[in-house]
Amino acid sequence: MDAGYDYLLVRSTLQHKFIRASAIFLLVTGAVLLSAGIAYFIYAGKARSDLDELNVAITPAEPVGPPAPVQPKSPATSAETASPPVQQSQPPVSVPATGSEPAVAPLLPRVDLPAPVDTTPPLVTEPEPVGPLVTTLAISDRTLYPAEAVTPSYWGSPLEYESLSYVEATMIEGFLPVDRSSFAPTGTLAPPTGIHIPSIGVETQIEALQILDLGDSRAYETPKHVVGHIPESSNPGEVGSVWLFGHLESPIAGEGNIFYNLPKIPDILRQGKAVYTVVESGGTDYLYRITEAFVVHADDLRMDYSYLKNLKPEYAHLDPGGSNIHLVACVPRLVYDSRLVVSGELVGIR
Repeated sequence: MDAGYDYLLVRSTLQHKFIRASAIFLLVTGAVLLSAGIAYFIYAGKARSDLDELNVAITPAEPVGPPAPVQPKSPATSAETASPPVQQSQPPVSVPATGSEPAVAPLLPRVDLPAPVDTTPPLVTEPEPVGPLVTTLAISDRTLYPAEAVTPSYWGSPLEYESLSYVEATMIEGFLPVDRSSFAPTGTLAPPTGIHIPSIGVETQIEALQILDLGDSRAYETPKHVVGHIPESSNPGEVGSVWLFGHLESPIAGEGNIFYNLPKIPDILRQGKAVYTVVESGGTDYLYRITEAFVVHADDLRMDYSYLKNLKPEYAHLDPGGSNIHLVACVPRLVYDSRLVVSGELVGIR
């Protein structure tokens, strides 16, 4: 009897402890989830407010071509740059002649006598000490590594580093300017197969996106570790727009982050630097120069540049009837409810 009573007491105590522990666990879990929800809400609001920094537009690109030859100009000499000396007339000089009457000598050009030479030996003085060209404060602020001057991946071998300007200058060699009136009709050229954007370190393949049947709706598949091309859009070199999509990041599905650095392009454009994109298609390279970037909500995205031009007239400046390219990625990070559209126009063919 006593043993059974003791068991009931122990079981009751265990039940109370389990209930108390469960309540504490649920309370802590709820507090953590609530804090995470509040933190995400604050982050999402700030991230959306920062999207305005991704809106930028520059002057439309000029056609690519060899620079106009510059006529060499010889440096002007001191005699050419100086004002011509004013010649002063000299009176005739009388010289004795053999006859009884003096003869008049002809006028002679004036000759300036050389300046007297100073034979005094120069005074030898001690040279003034030259101070450091770089202050000690500037030296103390320097790091041991090349920092921003060289990409961190080349810190171990800086002699092998090539600057981005040199890479882009090499990349655009051999391109010929395009005739804007001779773009091919839509659907007549080969689809894109590769893309190269040195400004953000993109070099990958392009694959056509298939349409997935979701039962009550249809949607394009998401590109996995590549850039996806909408087949219904134009191909490089054709009239219209080439629409290319890529992941900013894909932490859950694991489909890559090809366009992870795409949001860096607006800042590069603001710095006045040129951003070029080379698209490979059917054995031909097409050179595009990026001139604008803007953000639209996911519900407002249309593969119709004329519609986007009316939606964002302050940033969308390209000619819808030209040959354009549009690179699209989801923004902001961890929210993904808007789309960054980076656009440019065809300027060269190789």
